[in-house]
Amino acid sequence: MIHQPIILEVAKDTYMINLMGLQAPSLIVGRDRALLLDTGLGNFDMMEIVRRITDKPVMLVLTHAHSDHMGGIGQFQEIHIHPADLPAAQAFDADRLIHEDDRLPTQKEFVAQAAAAFRARPENIFDIPETVMEDRFSERRFIPLQPDQIIDLGGRQVQILEERGHTAGEIAVLDFQSRILFAGDGISPMFSITEADITTARNDLLHIRSHASEFDRIYHGHFGGTDPATLCSAPVSMLDDILQILNDALDGTDPGQPAGSETLRTRSYGSVQLYWHPSKQSQ
Repeated sequence: MIHQPIILEVAKDTYMINLMGLQAPSLIVGRDRALLLDTGLGNFDMMEIVRRITDKPVMLVLTHAHSDHMGGIGQFQEIHIHPADLPAAQAFDADRLIHEDDRLPTQKEFVAQAAAAFRARPENIFDIPETVMEDRFSERRFIPLQPDQIIDLGGRQVQILEERGHTAGEIAVLDFQSRILFAGDGISPMFSITEADITTARNDLLHIRSHASEFDRIYHGHFGGTDPATLCSAPVSMLDDILQILNDALDGTDPGQPAGSETLRTRSYGSVQLYWHPSKQSQ
């Protein structure tokens, strides 16, 4: 069994941190500071992990306000997030309850459930901790991100790109130096569009597609989760597969199929399985 997260340098001064299959923050290091994208569930000391890589000041950016990506915000004083996801992040910070379904488990309960589920997988190779890290700071400051905002890390720039749908304010980060798009959950092999309508999601992805000459690889927020032994980026073609599903849903070519007993529809195409709520299927 592996007892520590896997740190992989995927390009010069560019790292993916596989948090034992549960989630995969990324770290982009510039001359003056580093950008940490997401924190995981909060059962890892992210600053201790970051300090294995760099001693530079760290700017935390959240791809979106889901607990498996923002569970460790108590370890940071400043959190940069899209304004539309700010209420969900503030609610989680206030009570550490998981507000993502009908039940409201505590963060500790959620971490224990997630760890148990991953340990039960036959392919699991990790000894996943269930303890939630204590907050380093008593209060946090949330700083809103802006669409297409450029962040300068010192001799290295990244750009914030909206990819709304999975949440109301999900973002991706385009790193010009490594030519990598860090996509959170908005561009991944299996995801859902439940918080923004399909038209908004498609338009955001088309805007990202307009930057395709500036990136060669995509890393999503659960890198190494489905197959921990295969730590590979996703191809840019995954973006085209998602757009095909959205285009076909919107023009009626393929409205998808019912997703079991849930009030969702689903369709697979190419490398992607997409779920969406019928109420979001509007022009």
